Amino acid sequence: MNKLLVTIVLSFSVFFSVQPMEKTSSSPTRKRRLEEVSEKPEVSVSNKQKRAPGSLVKQIIDGCTLKRLLQTVSELGDLYSNSLAANTWLTEKPDQVFLDKERSTGHYKPYFEKLVLDKETAAKKKVFVFADLHGDIESLAQMLEKFESDDLLFIDHEQNVTITDPDLLFIFTGDYVDRGQHGAEVLNTVYNLKVKNPNNVILTRGNHEEMAQNQGEGNFVSELCAKYKLKPFENSNHKDKLKKIFASYKFLPSAFFLGVRENGHTNFLKFCHGGFDAGSNPYLFLRNDAFTHMLITKLMRYNTLRNIGLKNPELAKKINLDDLEKQFPNHIKNIEQFSDSDWEGFGEVWGDFNFNPEDQSLLIDGGRGEQSVACNKELVKILCQEASSKDCTLVATIRGHQHNEDTMPKIVNHGGVHCLGCDQLAKETTLVLQQGDVITLAPSPDSIYGQGFGYTYLAYANIDLVKFELKKCQLPIKTTQAQITATSSSTQPEQAEDLPDLHCYEKAL
Repeated sequence: MNKLLVTIVLSFSVFFSVQPMEKTSSSPTRKRRLEEVSEKPEVSVSNKQKRAPGSLVKQIIDGCTLKRLLQTVSELGDLYSNSLAANTWLTEKPDQVFLDKERSTGHYKPYFEKLVLDKETAAKKKVFVFADLHGDIESLAQMLEKFESDDLLFIDHEQNVTITDPDLLFIFTGDYVDRGQHGAEVLNTVYNLKVKNPNNVILTRGNHEEMAQNQGEGNFVSELCAKYKLKPFENSNHKDKLKKIFASYKFLPSAFFLGVRENGHTNFLKFCHGGFDAGSNPYLFLRNDAFTHMLITKLMRYNTLRNIGLKNPELAKKINLDDLEKQFPNHIKNIEQFSDSDWEGFGEVWGDFNFNPEDQSLLIDGGRGEQSVACNKELVKILCQEASSKDCTLVATIRGHQHNEDTMPKIVNHGGVHCLGCDQLAKETTLVLQQGDVITLAPSPDSIYGQGFGYTYLAYANIDLVKFELKKCQLPIKTTQAQITATSSSTQPEQAEDLPDLHCYEKAL
């Protein structure tokens, strides 16, 4: 009996200890699954439960020390300087000054970035687009918590965000700072998001990603000096710290083109902050697969408009270059060498659109400086056609930027996502994008915009890359008192009278 019992026990031991190991090692499918799991970061459910709902914003504010912000800026510089040097450029490559994360470029150097996906890959993508954050850390934090609750990303105890779904793609269209209390926290969060997830996050450059804006119309310089007790006029070390932050802007592309290829033809969506610059036609860039980046070195605006008129006699009547030159002498001129003085009118960052359907003018004054113009829907479609070829089509543009007393009522009436010359989003939540469509997203709500125009939701877009269908999304934002109750000494603002005079700040740097 004892021998029989021992035999049975040994038999069970062999079965349960040996057989599963042999089965696992002999199953290719099981092996692949194990490898996939091992490649993903470990996500602890208990860690999620430790953070109370809505508490992330305070953790971000308390954790955004100057040391951490500078470290994130440095990591972003390493990421871009290495990747941009290795990428293929249609035009000349950026010089070493541009690639050096410690140095300002000396002048503004915009560039375009491109990604082309096959239809099968595009079908799996979850693409979400966000516009101007303007220092609104409340909305950004609650958005990240929302996507974490959907099991698409994980936020650790140091507020590092790891995107756990490889098909998730976040696209931010610029203006991360100014006009809000927490530009430092927003910039640190989106930069860190890019550093930790370089293939899942796109950050384009807005017109407020520029030092002149931050110390002029904006408040980011004042915010940094107050939070971190910086006195750049008195302390060269303080000045150097600020220069490193501002130098990071140069790495952000002015426009990102996302293409989907099917049967040899690629349809593109354009994501940027502003709009169109007639002088930066991406025709060669989009149709050539060999290049992923394009440096903008000149703007041949006059030539482009002249060529459009030559192709279409009817349009030539509207594109009267003599009249346009008199009306907009600085808007349509050719710029042979891009320089500092030209950045303020660069269309992809500063450009606007004519929201008035009754105005048939192709171009009107954009009201943002001597080179700023606004295009109407007809000209936008023409410029999309000019950028297209038999191999590719530029379909639509998705952006932010144009948020004023004329446009915001229309944008809010459309639920925070507005299509130029189209009322469909005022009534429905989806829109199949057509060539020439321009989608303008509302800025985040915990700001002068939400307060002034009466909305409390974060508006963003979800893009189906196969159908080219845009879905309007809204996330209700619950405002907390985190800005007031945050106790980190590094984020306590000084009184306004203690701030240095910043009117000559640009020269000081």
